[in-house]
Amino acid sequence: FPPAQFVHGDETVEEVTLGPLGRLYTYTVVHPGKDAKPYALAMVDFAPGVRAFGRLVIGDGQPPHINGTVRVVPFELPDGSADYAFEAVTGEAQ
Repeated sequence: FPPAQFVHGDETVEEVTLGPLGRLYTYTVVHPGKDAKPYALAMVDFAPGVRAFGRLVIGDGQPPHINGTVRVVPFELPDGSADYAFEAVTGEAQ
């Protein structure tokens, strides 16, 4: 992390391997308009001190718990592009 396509110009980066589990720091639900479905975005904390941003999959309408465990999962964007998202790990004591 970060993926190479998110590095700007000659910005120096250090690659870090993340996951697959992290802790949900915060999230929000975006309501883009009447003709588009709402979607969630999240910030997730991973060891070794990296906070990542991405889509959050919310299953069955159950809101995730802040500081709950989430995992990285494959995700397809509306245009069909492959990406990643986060989803809550179910069955864990929060």
